[in-house]
Amino acid sequence: MKRLLLTTALMLTSMPAFAAEFTIKEVTDYDAKKQNFFSPDKLTIQPGDTVTFENVQDEPHEVMFISVPNGVDEMIMSPMHEKKGDKFTYTFT
Repeated sequence: MKRLLLTTALMLTSMPAFAAEFTIKEVTDYDAKKQNFFSPDKLTIQPGDTVTFENVQDEPHEVMFISVPNGVDEMIMSPMHEKKGDKFTYTFT
């Protein structure tokens, strides 16, 4: 019984307690100063949170981090989103 309780406790502490999910819209506005942008353009996340980037128009977009966030040891890049509804989801560990 002690082994089961210890295993359960270890599993619970290794999982994010309150992982959140966020959606960022990929927007194109040819009349704006910045024609291709993300909305919101800033987001604070925690380890375990998932971010989905969604193209909201039939204009090409992609997601690529120019500088990788602290603690991320890989390059993050999405495939090209060419039509409305294309999505890229990434869970930050």
